[in-house]
Amino acid sequence: LETSLDLIYMHASSNKNETCNQLEIEILTDTHAAEIEWLVERFVDESSTTVAKGPPEGVNYRSETLYTLTTDCLTPGDYEFTISDSYGDGIIEPGYYKVSMSNGWILATSSNFGTFESTRFTVGLPAEARFPDLVAKWAELIDENFSNGLGDFKGQQSVYLEEAFGRSGVGRVKDENQGGSSIYSSAFSLKHNYSTFKIVLSFYASDMEAGDKFCIDYSGDTGLTWKRAECLVGGSDFNNGFWEDGFSILFEDFKFSTSIQLRFRCKSKSSSGSIILDRVYLLGKL
Repeated sequence: LETSLDLIYMHASSNKNETCNQLEIEILTDTHAAEIEWLVERFVDESSTTVAKGPPEGVNYRSETLYTLTTDCLTPGDYEFTISDSYGDGIIEPGYYKVSMSNGWILATSSNFGTFESTRFTVGLPAEARFPDLVAKWAELIDENFSNGLGDFKGQQSVYLEEAFGRSGVGRVKDENQGGSSIYSSAFSLKHNYSTFKIVLSFYASDMEAGDKFCIDYSGDTGLTWKRAECLVGGSDFNNGFWEDGFSILFEDFKFSTSIQLRFRCKSKSSSGSIILDRVYLLGKL
């Protein structure tokens, strides 16, 4: 069995200097622990290199024992985790394995996986490397990663989720009553007269139907009036089931104010339609 998690960018730590992305492997063995092995490979083009594996050469895991293992720091790139059982029946429950990143993202978890199970994932570059102009030309005004709740955001029918769709610490905007729902930020102070703004998002659409809308607005008068920066339409501008990382929106017609607010709106024909936000940047350029 093989699964794939494409373009998984690391959810930034609250420590902006932290650049170490580690794989955490948890295995609760069954009564036949000697059958279990695992490895982590890094792929460059079609070639692979093993960067971690277990158990150590010449050693077997002990039966009915919980192991918690951590790899060395993984450099940005494409990886694959594979766990195998030589007998072919996986790990018998209540045994299991779980693979997650050091930031809490769960990549895979299973028990009776048969002969083997593989999960592809990508360790991404830090924001400064993915968006070079973030440092070179733009001033960072807002950086919300929802790691400890909604942070400076609040709103109608919006909630904080500890984990959703493979990511930890996210905000959800759900249109439960088909009347529209929103999440909006506090007013952030502006010290300069920026000519251009850029919003950079990581978002995920769930159960949004064709024609449903995800809109991004901004305000310079503490929310008395709002202006639309972009309105995305389901089925043409975005699709369900994918993380959109690094999605960016520019707007330039912002009249100078001492503050700015952002608002994200979800309008769905389904009561289960929702938008999940994993990261929100607001950048300004003079």
